[in-house]
Amino acid sequence: MNPRFLPIAVSAALAVHAAAQGPLTPPGPPAPVMKTLAQIEPRVVLPGGTTTRVISQPGNYVLAGDITVPDIDGIRIEADDVTLDLNGFTIATTATAPGSAGPYRGIFILSKNVIVRNGRIKSNFYNDSANLAGGGFEAGIEGGFNMPTQGFNVLVEDVQVIGCRHGIVFYWPESSIVIRNCMVRDGQSGISVGSWPTFAEGRVHNCTVQQTTGSGIAANLVTDCEIFVNGNSAPIALDATIARSCVVQGGSQTVNHRYDMP
Repeated sequence: MNPRFLPIAVSAALAVHAAAQGPLTPPGPPAPVMKTLAQIEPRVVLPGGTTTRVISQPGNYVLAGDITVPDIDGIRIEADDVTLDLNGFTIATTATAPGSAGPYRGIFILSKNVIVRNGRIKSNFYNDSANLAGGGFEAGIEGGFNMPTQGFNVLVEDVQVIGCRHGIVFYWPESSIVIRNCMVRDGQSGISVGSWPTFAEGRVHNCTVQQTTGSGIAANLVTDCEIFVNGNSAPIALDATIARSCVVQGGSQTVNHRYDMP
C-alpha cells in the first residue's frame, strides 16, 4: 500500500468500527449475578428477648440477639431436623437460687436430628472452694428423656457453657451424639453422654471442662480433651470406654482403653 494513503485507510476503518457499536448508555443498573446467603441457605430468624423461645417446626434457625430469662428454659427445641446457630449470642438466666422453680435449661432438646452451634450459655453456679454454690440453669444443654423420639443424632459444637449445674448432658444411650469444640466451666458436672449411671455412649472431642465440683467428662469415646476438676466429693474427672490424648487433673479416672495418655 502507498504510505500516502495509510492514514486515510486507518481513518476509514475506525469509522466503520465506531458505526458498528451499540449505544454506550446502559439500559439500567446491573443485575445481581450471585445468590445471597439467604437464598443459598434459608434461615429462620429467632429473636432474642426475655421469654422462652420454642422451635416447633423443622428448619435452619439463627439467633438474632441475647436471651435472658428468669427460672424458665431459654430455648426449647421440640421439632426434629433442626439446625440452630446461636450466632455468637448468649442465653443467660437471672435466677440465682438452685432449682427454685424446678429444672430448667439454657437449651432443652426434645427431638432428634438436631445441630446446635456457635454461642454461649451462662448461669450463676460457681465453684466455691471446691463446693458448688449459686444457682440458675440446671443444665446448659440437656436432652434425651424419651427414646427413640428425643435426644439422639445430635451435634453440639463451638458452644461455651458457664455456671450451669450440669454443662451438656444427654441421658439416653445413643452413640450418634457428638459434642466437639466446646468449653464447660463452673458447675457440678461437665459433659455426660449416655444412660445413668454408666454414661458410656457418644463422642466428645476437643473439649475443655474446668472447675467442676463433680464429674468432668463421661462418654464412650473421649479424644483430645482437657479436664480440670476441683471438688470435695471425690469427683470422677474422666469416665470413658476409650480415651485418647486427654489431659486430666484432679479427681479419679475410669477408662477401659487409653491411648497416648499416662
